[in-house]
Amino acid sequence: DQLASSVTNTATTQMEKTDSFSIPVAMALLGYMVASWRLLLLGLFNMSLTIVASFAVMVFLVEEIKIGHPDSTCPQLMQGLALSLSIDYTLFICRRFKDELDALKLSADKHDIESCHSWSIALCRSMLYA
Repeated sequence: DQLASSVTNTATTQMEKTDSFSIPVAMALLGYMVASWRLLLLGLFNMSLTIVASFAVMVFLVEEIKIGHPDSTCPQLMQGLALSLSIDYTLFICRRFKDELDALKLSADKHDIESCHSWSIALCRSMLYA
């Protein structure tokens, strides 16, 4: 069991080193692309929930159903896959949401300008006919 303990400690150390570099870089890129701290927090929440749920399922399968202990690389691969998919979907969905909001604001501003222009024309006409 000393070998299993050593492998587990090595995998944990390697995951910590990888995560300490890759997660801040991924969050910086995601924050730059989304350009909204609220949407970035939503993405962080989604990623955290995904990782916790995936590890909870893995622990349940190993401890309760007794499928056997997974390979030492399984948690690292599972976390990497969960992070990459979460970042990808967060980037896609949140960026699309932000673009739709910007288009809606532009449409509302255009409508306000047109209605203001129509109101001023109606006012000028009523003054001419009075």
